[in-house]
Amino acid sequence: AQDTTTSPKSQSPLLTAEDGRIAQRAVEVFSKRHLVHPVVDDALSEKLMDHFIRSWDPQKLYFLQIDISEFQMQKTQLDDQLLAGNVEFANTVAQRFQQRLTERLQRIGERIDADHDFTVNESLTTDATQLNWAATSEELDERWLKQVKYELLLLKLKGYDDAESRLRMRRYYERTQSLFNQTERYEILERYLNSLTKSVDAHAEFLSDESLAPFRIGPVRTSTVGLKLIERDGYIEVERIIPESAADINGRIVKGDRILGVAEKPASEFTDVWPLRLDDIIELVRGRRDTVVQLQILKENGVVEVCSLNRSSVPYPNRPNPISSLVLDSSDWINGTNLRIGIVSIHAFSRDFVGEAAKRKFDSTARDVRLLLEQFNRENVDAIVLDLRGNSDGPYAEALDLCGLFVGKQPVVQAEESADSVTSCESEVDVLWQKSIVVIFDATTAGSAEVVAAAIHDYQRGIVIGDSKTTGHGTVQSFIDVPVSNSIFSGTCGAIKCTFTALFRVTGNSIQYTGVTSNIVLLSLSDVFTPREEDLENAMKFDPIPPAKYTPFKTYISDSIIAETSKRSRARVLDSPDFKIVEDQIQRHVTRTNEKSVSLNHTDAESRMKDLKAKEDLAKQFESRQNGGEVFPKNYYNTEVVHIATDYIQLLKAML
Repeated sequence: AQDTTTSPKSQSPLLTAEDGRIAQRAVEVFSKRHLVHPVVDDALSEKLMDHFIRSWDPQKLYFLQIDISEFQMQKTQLDDQLLAGNVEFANTVAQRFQQRLTERLQRIGERIDADHDFTVNESLTTDATQLNWAATSEELDERWLKQVKYELLLLKLKGYDDAESRLRMRRYYERTQSLFNQTERYEILERYLNSLTKSVDAHAEFLSDESLAPFRIGPVRTSTVGLKLIERDGYIEVERIIPESAADINGRIVKGDRILGVAEKPASEFTDVWPLRLDDIIELVRGRRDTVVQLQILKENGVVEVCSLNRSSVPYPNRPNPISSLVLDSSDWINGTNLRIGIVSIHAFSRDFVGEAAKRKFDSTARDVRLLLEQFNRENVDAIVLDLRGNSDGPYAEALDLCGLFVGKQPVVQAEESADSVTSCESEVDVLWQKSIVVIFDATTAGSAEVVAAAIHDYQRGIVIGDSKTTGHGTVQSFIDVPVSNSIFSGTCGAIKCTFTALFRVTGNSIQYTGVTSNIVLLSLSDVFTPREEDLENAMKFDPIPPAKYTPFKTYISDSIIAETSKRSRARVLDSPDFKIVEDQIQRHVTRTNEKSVSLNHTDAESRMKDLKAKEDLAKQFESRQNGGEVFPKNYYNTEVVHIATDYIQLLKAML
């Protein structure tokens, strides 16, 4: 392997005056059409600069302080430049990054082949926020020596010998250079404009016409072979094989195999995948249905094999029914009780708008739940558990209709589309279920499911339990075309994804960022492992608005019921071996998350890796043991849910 990779395309493409005009139009559309109408001023200019620089060099391994100082001379000028259609700053940063990348990678072979002493006690800072930009090239050299040493140590701990570890490292950095050399103009423009949009809103972004092309031409009639590919250590590796696909039926390719080349048909020349981008490799593997593609595979034992696969439609698993349900007897879960509890698990909200528009029978989650509730009423079910764990999508119209079954024809959510335009969205459905409700959610619960959880909580219609809070995604986005000119007949030059609606609870509090909190929190790994809206950089926040005109219920919940139910639950959780395992896993995760550096000592690193693997294996075994694939598996967590539901029903009856 060579220390550097050369390519016919050795210079990064420069943005042109035409790209400047596109940027100018995109910024105008973003400023006018986004919900908060962001002002493109000096403050936003500084955020844009910081975000753009970090997008190139997040670990502070390439730029020097002299580069940053030079860039910062324009920190309050980028807003004016963009409004005037000037994108030269993007060119300046991209070219400088290419220069620094080349400088670093020209000597990467020396660093890889150096004698690394893994017995000394030293560490690598992994949190770039703890680092200043390197003042000199020598300081950056020291940083790189530790970086390379750490990567070699990881490969060593995976079981690779020195030769294989060095080969993988070389390939990785050679591929890094090669991929950068393939950077397109539109990618630099997207990166620059996205640094602007995401400085305002984590969900806003600009897509060029090139990126939008696959979506605008409609579905492409191509087939593939059922391989999930990833980049790892400079190789294209098989991460997963889709069941019942051509690759699965063939059986010769396994997870961990590396793809070296792709040939369109037998006896044709293989295309080396090493210098290609992953998306381009995937396109090579795809092709017309019932045609043959040949893959050159490097097996783990070093043998190279050729595998011929027939492209076919990959059999994706059928989407699960949006709703599953059952009725359980509490006596089967808790001795000494005799209650019937209906479980309604809503995995996603769905509505057939085409069928509805055609005035024919159409699928509707809310209508399906109505049928279940009618059945529960006939069967004298005492309470329902509404399980919204994992539910993160679906039309809000379904959330309105579903809430109506519990709160009647009242406001469910408020939608703000401008500072002076707030719409109270009301249910048009009469109350059907008048008994107790327990809602369960987790950190992945978002969108329409958050609206339902918030309504049950705010109307005091039932008790809400689960993770500490939901995702907190309380905004709605849509793509808006960026026109070439002001003429209505002009074409487009990309699109901006803008937030155009913010959702508020009937209390006036925002769903965005804060989410919906639980009355009773149950320990779970998802509560700490799952990123929420608040974890996104520049996630939007909204101040409360006036409450809607709504009337909470007074007979379903009280502070004393919540306090007593929570007290009983906490006592059981503290006495549960399974919840203790979860608590230990959470504490270890928090400790790892707070680490700012890693040891480069082999003994320390090996011990840490063994400890992490043991804990990961325990977590996997634990999770697999608790999930049986049923509607409501009888595990430690769901057993506690049934306990809470039973306590709630009994306390509510006593109050009445």
